[in-house]
Amino acid sequence: MEERRIHPRISISYYLRVTEDSTDTVLGYILDISKSGVRLLSDEKLVEGEVRTGRMDLSLIMNFEQRIVFDITPVWNTPGK
Repeated sequence: MEERRIHPRISISYYLRVTEDSTDTVLGYILDISKSGVRLLSDEKLVEGEVRTGRMDLSLIMNFEQRIVFDITPVWNTPGK
């Protein structure tokens, strides 16, 4: 696959869990992040182009309650990785 990434990926040292905001279902864990997106490790097959609302609870790595809510739109996936 041809590399289309514009911004470099930055690996993160925490295993940040992403849940679906409306159901609290775990969607996966962020492996790395860039200005234009994240790489999410997931057991669930996320449908390309389907918009979902995700949430990260940062209170596990910070000393105060902090959540980030954001839209997730998968642009590609690699099964089995």
